[in-house]
Amino acid sequence: MTSPVRNVARWSALSFGLAYGFWHNKSLHNAVPEKQAKFEYDHKVDLINKAKAAYAKKKDAEQPGSVITDPENPAFDFEKFITYIEQQEKH
Repeated sequence: MTSPVRNVARWSALSFGLAYGFWHNKSLHNAVPEKQAKFEYDHKVDLINKAKAAYAKKKDAEQPGSVITDPENPAFDFEKFITYIEQQEKH
């Protein structure tokens, strides 16, 4: 037969384990919305940074230093080419 002290210790350990399990489960479920909100925010920030990089790349491509000098290229613009050469001669 088991002693009363041993029974109390077993039931105490069982009740403590159940209480801890419920508390831990609750904390995990409460953390999910916070993680989801952080993930969505980070995703939006990432999209904004990608859009900024694409805009900067597009804007750099439109700078006067990016003149097409190949007359065979379909995007060749003679006026831009002449302006580019004039600017080169000034410097």
